[in-house]
Amino acid sequence: MTTVLDKIQARFNRASYGYDTQASAQKHCAWLLIKQLLSKPNFLPHNVLDAGCGTGFITETLLPKLPNCTFHLNDLSEEMLTVCKEKFINQSNIAYIPGDMMAVAPQNYECVISNFALQWLDDLQAGIMHLHSQSSNFFAFSTLLDGTFAQWHRLIKNHQTIEWFNYPQKTNLAQFCRNIRRPNQNFEYWYLDIPLKFANPRDFMHHIRAIGASATKTPLNQACVKQLLASNKCLTATYKVFFGIYWPQQFAGK
Repeated sequence: MTTVLDKIQARFNRASYGYDTQASAQKHCAWLLIKQLLSKPNFLPHNVLDAGCGTGFITETLLPKLPNCTFHLNDLSEEMLTVCKEKFINQSNIAYIPGDMMAVAPQNYECVISNFALQWLDDLQAGIMHLHSQSSNFFAFSTLLDGTFAQWHRLIKNHQTIEWFNYPQKTNLAQFCRNIRRPNQNFEYWYLDIPLKFANPRDFMHHIRAIGASATKTPLNQACVKQLLASNKCLTATYKVFFGIYWPQQFAGK
């Protein structure tokens, strides 16, 4: 029987070699997480877990800044990890952990990062708690919020009844993250809207397919797809993103 994880894995396997050319929003969010981490005093971890690493953009960016750090790259997609292995073929400080991030064996990682991956979990809060527990010092993540792809949702409703992904409200997610903060631990968060413009629905569907994602929880039926492909109406698809970073208070800026 094919599970939800199997379907997600298959999508990202297919997208692995074209992902970097389409994932502009994902890369932008990765840069923002990295920028905030590097702004923290004493951010010099000896090991980093990149959970849901994709093609390794975060590790690729941090490697020159943390040359003595060991990076543990985790992804559900083995093809994504194959791209990483090709990219980091000359690096000896990279370890690979295939499979579900929720099954990563406990280890004392000084820093855990997860960019644009947590929204694929069945239980987002359980995922945040799990990765938070894996980190001894720093934990930085981004995930999608309610309202993502709202214009696409309105367009689909004209043709088909669909079950959407249950992304969280930003205030609820912020409160949950504050509640699991450890004693003597800082937590900061922020939101960002990233609108991407497409000439027509066909281009948007190509974008979603190219990054291995899905804009609806249930598949579109043939009649709906036919109607969408026949449309030449411009479309703005907005990623609504939540960012969170935990770090120890002794590392707080003065």
